[in-house]
Amino acid sequence: MNCLGRGLWRRWRVAAVVRHTIALASEATGVPLAHRARLQLDGELARARRYQRPLTVGVVSLEADEPMGQAPHVFAAQPAFFLVGAVLRDAVRGSDLVTYDAPHDQYVILFTESTRLQTLQAARRLQALVFKRTRLGMRIGLAEFPADGLTLEDLITMACSEAAKEAK
Repeated sequence: MNCLGRGLWRRWRVAAVVRHTIALASEATGVPLAHRARLQLDGELARARRYQRPLTVGVVSLEADEPMGQAPHVFAAQPAFFLVGAVLRDAVRGSDLVTYDAPHDQYVILFTESTRLQTLQAARRLQALVFKRTRLGMRIGLAEFPADGLTLEDLITMACSEAAKEAK
């Protein structure tokens, strides 16, 4: 094996360890990874479309000293990661879905049967709860179906852009 092959193998192995660590941390918090819960997320969106019910997608990113994007395997091992996942999971209604999108270092929350206004109140409550428990700030972006998008990707993109505006 030449040097290039060893370098690629090493990078692949480090990435695999990072993915495994995040998956274990996500499993410990009870918050599934977004790509594993994709069928459930799409099913809720289809149900909202079929029965013409409100649905809002929230994207939550943490304002930590060290962004998770720089070292997600380090952040996933910290107690704050477990606390934030547990707070979000416990604070939303039973019908809402909380997932963690590891590649983008954000939580994606699907608020079923909720308009944007109702979800805004819940988002402010979530920010207060997370800050009280972890002393970490949160940015939350919201996108409502069908006003802001018709697909899950559109809704997540719109919510991400709103969260970025909130940061400025």
